[in-house]
Amino acid sequence: MCNPADPFKRVHHPVADLSGAPFLIKGTVRRKFSKELHKLALADWKGFWGKSYGFIARRCNILILDREHRLVFQTHLGEYDPDLLQVMLGRVRTLTRSK
Repeated sequence: MCNPADPFKRVHHPVADLSGAPFLIKGTVRRKFSKELHKLALADWKGFWGKSYGFIARRCNILILDREHRLVFQTHLGEYDPDLLQVMLGRVRTLTRSK
């Protein structure tokens, strides 16, 4: 949910798809980041998000969800695209203005 005083404060939350991590490394990642990982990203150990939304491997997969958690925009990219950024910002602005 967005903070009305700062509507962009909670707009994004990264998800780390760790389903491809080797078994021996998963324990190390859990121990090392157990206290901080939730602040950095949602740790998707089984690849639920990637499978559910058809993420493309080795690409930046971007989802925009509305306040009711409905998918309103999805894309993926390999390099920075200023035109795509403007499209995404427009979607976010529209969502943060609507109540």
